[in-house]
Amino acid sequence: MQSRSRSGSGSGQPDQARTEHSVTIRIIAGEWRVVLADDESQSDVEARRGDRIRWIVEGSDASFQFPDDKVVGHSTRKVRDGNPLVLAITNDAATGTHPYAVFIHKDQTFARGQSPPRIIVM
Repeated sequence: MQSRSRSGSGSGQPDQARTEHSVTIRIIAGEWRVVLADDESQSDVEARRGDRIRWIVEGSDASFQFPDDKVVGHSTRKVRDGNPLVLAITNDAATGTHPYAVFIHKDQTFARGQSPPRIIVM
C-alpha cells in the first residue's frame, strides 16, 4: 500500500509529494517472503529520493542488510517482531537497482523476495 504525504519547505515553493511504500515480511506457503503490502506477488520497491519505505516483519525479529549504505543511510538495521522499520531513500542514492537482504532470527534464514528483494531508485 502506498500513501502520499506532503511536506512543505515554508519558502513559498510548491510542496514535493513524498510516497511511503509498505513492505511486509512474513511466512507465505511455508517460507519467509518479502512482499509489498498490497501485492503479495511483488517485492521490488520502486522509489524516488526522499520516499520512505516501511517494513514490518510478522513473526520474528529480523536484521536488514543494505550493501550500499547510500541508498537508505545504513548498511544494517535490526527490527523486533511487529515493529516497523522506516527508512528514507537518501539524496545520495544512485539511480538503479539495489538488492538487500532480510535475515529472520527465529528460523536463522533469509527471507526471499524477487530473488533477492530490491529497491529500485528512479
